[in-house]
Amino acid sequence: MGSTSSVYRFPRGHTPHQWKLGTWADATVPRLEIVASRYGDYISYGELAEYLFERTNVRTDQRLDYWIRHVLGMVLDYCATMDLPALPALVVQKKTGMVGPGFSAWLPKIGLPATQEPEVLEWVAAQERLKCYRHFGADVPPEARPAATREYAALLNRDERSASRRTSMPEATCPGCRTVLPMSGQCDTCS
Repeated sequence: MGSTSSVYRFPRGHTPHQWKLGTWADATVPRLEIVASRYGDYISYGELAEYLFERTNVRTDQRLDYWIRHVLGMVLDYCATMDLPALPALVVQKKTGMVGPGFSAWLPKIGLPATQEPEVLEWVAAQERLKCYRHFGADVPPEARPAATREYAALLNRDERSASRRTSMPEATCPGCRTVLPMSGQCDTCS
């Protein structure tokens, strides 16, 4: 096997790390356009990383969260420059179905203040996903509205169910002074 410089040519003025990020960003756009062409589809960060490694033959042993945010940030910049919807809204965490915190960089590009509030990020991401589906030719029903991913919707439903259980359970009160009893069941006021 030859030296790295004989295998890869780094553009003048770029470090190998910048070169990797640019290579991955270039490969990310067409992949996300394919995802966007199927209504309701999205991809996990891990699936995107594996695709990028296979497609570009450029790999890293760095943690995914260290480098993928830079790649998707470059794609957000590309989308803003090309007047496209935010393709990175299609990339979500596998377990939660939520976009990562780096998605907040899109908000100022569309005139909103940057925030890390999950509810705001997920609402904007849902809107952007729908715009992506429409822009990239997915068969979108005319009545389609922005929607959470399946995983995020399940989390919201679980949280709603557990919140309603918490609020529907009556709190135990002391028969003597009517204060809410602590977990021990013993009234601190009357004891």
